[in-house]
This record gives sequence, C-alpha cells and structure tokens, in this order.
Amino acid sequence: IGIAKLEDPNLLAFGFTVFCVMVAINAFNFIDGIDGLAASASLMALVHLIIADTLFGIGLSPAGKQMLIAVFSCIFTFMIFNMGLIKGGKIFLGDSGSTFLGFSMSLIVIHLTQNSAYFAAHFGNDIESTLPAPMALWVLAMPFIDFLTVSLRRIMSGHSPMRADRKHLHHILSGKRAGLSKRNTLVCLVAMMLLSFWLGTFLTLQLGNLVSIIGFFVFVPTIYFG
Repeated sequence: IGIAKLEDPNLLAFGFTVFCVMVAINAFNFIDGIDGLAASASLMALVHLIIADTLFGIGLSPAGKQMLIAVFSCIFTFMIFNMGLIKGGKIFLGDSGSTFLGFSMSLIVIHLTQNSAYFAAHFGNDIESTLPAPMALWVLAMPFIDFLTVSLRRIMSGHSPMRADRKHLHHILSGKRAGLSKRNTLVCLVAMMLLSFWLGTFLTLQLGNLVSIIGFFVFVPTIYFG
C-alpha cells in the first residue's frame, strides 16, 4: 500500500484508510466471543467478495481468485478444529488470531475497492473494475455493527468503548435475553451476514453508492434497537 509522505495531497485519505483498518482489526477482535464466529465472519466475507466479483464485474485475475481461495481454505481448516468437529483437539484464535483476521480482511477489501498497486504487483491482478466502496461496509457488516453498537452502549453507560463487558451481539443472543445456544447464535449471526450482504448489494446496484451508505447507517440502529 505504501507509506504516505507529508506533502502527499492524499494524506487525509491515507489517514482515513489507516483508521478504517484499525476499526476492522478491533471489530474482529470484538466478535471473537464464541467458537467459530470470527472465522465465520471472515469466510462469509471471502465468499461474498467472490460473488461480488461476478455481480459488479470486478474481473479478478486467476491469481487474485487463488489468493482468496487460499485464505478461505486456511480459515476453514482452522474453523474445523475451533468448532471441535474433530475429536482430540481444539484450537482458538486468541487476540493475535482475531486481529490478524481483521487486518487481512481489511487489506483485501481495500485492494478490491481501490485497485492497489501492491496487490497488482504481487498477484498479477490488473482488475477491470473496482468494488463500490460502500460494499466494504456491507461485506464486513456484522463485525462493524457489533463494534459500533457495543461502543455506543459503553459510551452511553459512561464507560470506555474498549472496556470489556457482555454487551456484544453474541452475548445478547446467547444470554438470558434471547436464550439461544451458542451454535444457534452462530447460525443466527451468519444469517444476518447473508442478509446484510444481499441488502447492500441491492441498494448499491439498484439505487447507487450514496443510498447504500445511508442504508448501512440506517441498518446499524435497526440492529441496535432490535
């Protein structure tokens, strides 16, 4: 991606990009509260990006698609052990794993929305078009929504947005309020990831980028109050 120089006229855009990457890193760390959730968010993001390649005519090169599939395969393999589907051992992401997922997903989305020279050089990916920028919000919707709603709840309670508590979406669904099992909570949140992607795709394709962005920030309080 490169290092911005002080005289770079796009320094503000660079700073905003760094901020978004930091939000994504923390968002994936936030949702890593039940087995398989952070991994599912990453897997769904990769699947949706591959679908978006066709819907938006991005034109990913074979090397670019192979990269997405390789990342998908690694995360899927981890998820098998994380979910305890194979007896005899169970592994967890930890903070380093969840933040790495957030960092990786944010870089992939930046590449597809900005056609970065770094990825073009390393993966031979001269893409024909870019993914509309609002789709970055919808592809990573659930991590972002959880991060925004949890931070808002903590601030309104007079606490730091970084203070640990049990106000995450997965805690609410699997706790006394909704009473779902952890497995059903995971299924519910994956369904919400599907809903958010297709809602965002419809708004972006049919009504344009501005309506898509507005729609996302209407969708967030809908989840919050719901």
